[in-house]
Amino acid sequence: MHAEFDCAAEVTTDVVCYSHARHPLVIDGVDTMTDTARDAAAVIRFLASAETVTNTCHGMYWATDIPSRCRRSEDWQAARRRTVACPEALAECRAANRAFAVKVQDRVVRLLS
Repeated sequence: MHAEFDCAAEVTTDVVCYSHARHPLVIDGVDTMTDTARDAAAVIRFLASAETVTNTCHGMYWATDIPSRCRRSEDWQAARRRTVACPEALAECRAANRAFAVKVQDRVVRLLS
């Protein structure tokens, strides 16, 4: 529920790579950030800056894409063409988180009553 997800983001680049530190991926000409970054707001802005996010599961999940996989790194562009963007996913996930928070709060109130 990070507030940065509520900020309007401008897509300024075609592709970024959010690389797993233990399985690094470098793609010539593609900006890369590793999943060791500790500033969540900076990571969210980085992911939101691109039309497509490649590599880690978390990055693609946060970017709200249905990922497509490839076995060889040189096949990433073909896999990208099979990827489906889900722009409504962020709102749906946030609504589900809010609904879950209400259920937990109700249960805690009942337990404490």
